Amino acid sequence: DNLLKSFYAWSQAVCSKLIEAGYWADYIDPCSGYPVLGTQGSSTYNEVEGMQLLLRYKFQQVGMCKVILHPRWGQRIYPASMFTVAPLEQIQKAIKWVESSFQQKTEEKSGEI
Repeated sequence: DNLLKSFYAWSQAVCSKLIEAGYWADYIDPCSGYPVLGTQGSSTYNEVEGMQLLLRYKFQQVGMCKVILHPRWGQRIYPASMFTVAPLEQIQKAIKWVESSFQQKTEEKSGEI
């Protein structure tokens, strides 16, 4: 799945920048619920419950599953989480660096540079 691959690449890059700066960072594998960089514990992280509790997103019951309802995009989202102890300023710097890096790679692939 292209969205999953994009999330892995983006999260890995952001976490790497934060770790380079001396902060703990990790992201959750949306398929398993386990951290990607850290050790797996005895329980998994539930993305839907996390978004309900932390972001106050509503959900819809679909059979045995809960589906997140984003306030703007409805069901058309891919819930995935990244965690860090870095201050907001460092997170913003890491994201900006990664977005710039990804943009440059995209332009190089399309022959615009």
